[in-house]
Amino acid sequence: MSENLSSIIDGLKAEGKFSAGSLFAYSKTVRTVIVVAANTTLRRNGSLVMRRGGAQYLTQKFPQIEQLAGLVVGGIDNQGVFGGASGIEKFCERRYGFIVLELVPEFTLGIIQDRLHYSSKPRLDIAEYSLGKLSAFALEHPEYRIKTELDSFGHFHHREILPILLGTPKNIAYYRS
Repeated sequence: MSENLSSIIDGLKAEGKFSAGSLFAYSKTVRTVIVVAANTTLRRNGSLVMRRGGAQYLTQKFPQIEQLAGLVVGGIDNQGVFGGASGIEKFCERRYGFIVLELVPEFTLGIIQDRLHYSSKPRLDIAEYSLGKLSAFALEHPEYRIKTELDSFGHFHHREILPILLGTPKNIAYYRS
């Protein structure tokens, strides 16, 4: 683990916003939303590219997630840049920030945007926008327990991202995937 990510985790722990438990454990008695990071790159078949961290893990457990997420993200902005040698066809420039997919009644998936293209680096302006959308959702649903993947935010310097993470509502906790 990098020194920077350690500093972010230490800052979150000091405020009670970091949990060492499993990101993917959920309760049948408390409404849980598990949030992983993704981008806006769509494949030719319309599915969202979800190949890093917690998103990749979830696509192995629920293969339909990429297709469902692609329908939502693709519906936000149907304009895109086409091309790419890897079978990736559509790249939406638009920010979606945060979307929610209810897979089964007791399991809700949130996808938070940390970058535009799958091969680009995470951007602080996108992270800040996305965390704002996540925060608005959390405030609308204070009864939800929102477990958010921390790993993609570790790319930012702790002095930049930590104040943003600490400013999110109390029902959001951060986990390593």
